[in-house]
Amino acid sequence: MARFVSLLMLVAILVIISIIFFQVMAGFFVPLFLAALLGVIVQPLYRWTLANCSGYRYLAAGITTTIVTLIVLLPIGLVVSTASLEALSLIDDLQVANFRDDLTHLRTELGLEIPSEQDVRHIEATLRAWHDRERNGEPLDIQQAQVNNLIARVGNITKWLDEHSGESGVAADATEFAEQLALLRDAEAGSVERDEALHLADAEFRKFKRELLGGTYRAWLTEWANPTDDQLDHLRSTILA
Repeated sequence: MARFVSLLMLVAILVIISIIFFQVMAGFFVPLFLAALLGVIVQPLYRWTLANCSGYRYLAAGITTTIVTLIVLLPIGLVVSTASLEALSLIDDLQVANFRDDLTHLRTELGLEIPSEQDVRHIEATLRAWHDRERNGEPLDIQQAQVNNLIARVGNITKWLDEHSGESGVAADATEFAEQLALLRDAEAGSVERDEALHLADAEFRKFKRELLGGTYRAWLTEWANPTDDQLDHLRSTILA
């Protein structure tokens, strides 16, 4: 019985070692096969080179290797160069008017346009700039005229919604956002109330924008379909880097 158990243990160990060996060597099987195949293919070339090198095997092997390398690398280099040029041409097309026209047409067809886009972009950029300054510990220099400008732009968006209520089907209410902007405008500079009003105004804007763009998932699609010039330039720089 003990011998039988020992035999089973030996077989199990051999199986485990075989499996590990196969896993280690699996990555080398294809290169070894290709190397053997290439060696068979280039044998006639090697014999011809050897015959013209007066029997100097190392010299013939070096010349054969160089010739084969050039034969393999030149086509690969040509393909890579062509692909790179095509990729650069495609990236450059991101900047031309045809691409923007196609993107505009796509947004119109899918209904992914940002309502009153200029006003929405301006509000978002202004709130982001204030929020970044506050996060970096810089003093918030918020002028009443700046906040009034944002409130006026909220009015423009609301007017757009009223004019297109039957077409867009968007249910977005800017009342709470406008109220938070008013509190931000009237809060004392440097006060805790102003900081809190800024946070609440930013949160209300995000909520309002999400509703304006048709919900979370549709808002993501709309943002993707409406890249800014800076985003396109950043994408192009990232690909070229």
